[in-house]
Amino acid sequence: MSTDLYTVHPDDPVELAANLMEWHRIRHVPVEDHEHRLVGIVTYRQILRLLAHGGLEKDGVPISVTEIMKRDPIVVAPGLTTMRAIEVMRRYGVGCLPVTQDDRLVGIVTENDFMEIAGQLLEEKLGE
Repeated sequence: MSTDLYTVHPDDPVELAANLMEWHRIRHVPVEDHEHRLVGIVTYRQILRLLAHGGLEKDGVPISVTEIMKRDPIVVAPGLTTMRAIEVMRRYGVGCLPVTQDDRLVGIVTENDFMEIAGQLLEEKLGE
């Protein structure tokens, strides 16, 4: 789980979310309201779709995060096991799981976290 999080607000421009993804080499940006409650998530695929259909502005006005974010994402609690997290991600076909406690974002688990674990296990198994 990553706890060093970069987030946006619903009224932020999509360009900010896209820039965060580029600068920090991430593919998911949680969306929080002004009380720091998780309200959605923006993925790189949503931004790619937006770019494919005309760009980050509509009639010269920046498109806001609220227009493309996935609302009410599937979330998990901090104590969830690794195996259960993998099961939830596979079951719902999602690439990340925001981790919340008392409706507040405390971390995020992504496919990349599991790639690191898989790499370590393979190195141990293959002895390389």
